[in-house]
Amino acid sequence: MHQVPSPSMNSFTRRWRALLLALLLLALAASCMPVTSLDGPIPPTAAPAPRPTPAEPLALTLLHTNDTWGYLSPCG
Repeated sequence: MHQVPSPSMNSFTRRWRALLLALLLLALAASCMPVTSLDGPIPPTAAPAPRPTPAEPLALTLLHTNDTWGYLSPCG
């Protein structure tokens, strides 16, 4: 004779499956996080080397338009 599982057992099994799935997703997310060192503070990094100053000043020209159609030629 075939036994039919009770509805309460079915919901119990679903809850356990949902809990295991949630724990699996949590473990997967935790494994993707970078591991930080708890040994001590992070040592300072070296400062970038200073750049030499140019012989002549730099000239920069800005052209501005209120164009909303995407034309790239502001003077024509």
